[in-house]
Amino acid sequence: WDACSGEPISMAKISYPGMPWFVMFSPDGDMMASGSGNILRLWDAHTGVPLKTIESHTGGISCSAFSPDGKRVVTGSPNGTVRLWDVSTGQHIGKAMKGHEDVVDRVAFSPDGELVASASYDTTIRLWHCQSTNAHGEALLGHTSLVNSIAFSPDGTRIASGGEDSKIRLWD
Repeated sequence: WDACSGEPISMAKISYPGMPWFVMFSPDGDMMASGSGNILRLWDAHTGVPLKTIESHTGGISCSAFSPDGKRVVTGSPNGTVRLWDVSTGQHIGKAMKGHEDVVDRVAFSPDGELVASASYDTTIRLWHCQSTNAHGEALLGHTSLVNSIAFSPDGTRIASGGEDSKIRLWD
């Protein structure tokens, strides 16, 4: 769809097994990612041709985000884990990042691609080092209900989160 006019620019249809939980473009717009069940699929965004099928979390995939350079994808799972993936190989990078006690509903990369933030139904936000896949400090606490949105500021110095407690929080 043309975002300005609302008119279709391509009628290409991608046959999809199951219901996709999310779909997103890579930063350069050449690739798309989608998730359903425990499968992450990468697609050519111009032709709709499947590029990779990655069997990921055993507990399914609830969310995903491309790294700023488009070379990695991070996924969150209903089982509370976060995983990092190499787009070119389809292989996971490092170990599963564990710390949440409930569904990971949103993930985001920092603008420099060095950190990942994850937001969970367990009311916490966690930060992870992409290089080591280790936790970066303790969980951020402050929401009183599930956290369902997360974003880094453009300079990477702050995080904004939103939750079902009707609060938006800013974190330094």
